Amino acid sequence: MKEYFYTKVLASLVGIVMTILAIIFGLFALIGIGLSNAWSSENSTSTTQYSSVFPIFVMIFSIGLFTFIGSLRLKNKTWNIIYIGLIVLIGIGFIITFFVIWGAIGLKIEIFILFIGFLYICLGYMAYKKR
Repeated sequence: MKEYFYTKVLASLVGIVMTILAIIFGLFALIGIGLSNAWSSENSTSTTQYSSVFPIFVMIFSIGLFTFIGSLRLKNKTWNIIYIGLIVLIGIGFIITFFVIWGAIGLKIEIFILFIGFLYICLGYMAYKKR
């Protein structure tokens, strides 16, 4: 088998899932903001409406792109070290996020966040083992 084959496959899947998740989050956030404005259930300050949605969207979208595009350059030694470190850090961040939000947003979404964290940890392990 080629070096990093399984890592590239898993990174492609996780990167695509994270990118789709970012797009869905952005759409739902914009729909929620639009409905709250239409029903006048929020203050009319327009400066704070998108200030919390846009950075979260950009962060999730960039994590997905980094996961997908970064796996294509794993044969470079320096990039390999940076990629493995950041992927493991992202996985640990998702697992910590799971414990921080326990009971706040619903069991299915929390389990999904934990699953994504474990996928990132597995991805870092597979990149470390060059599989």
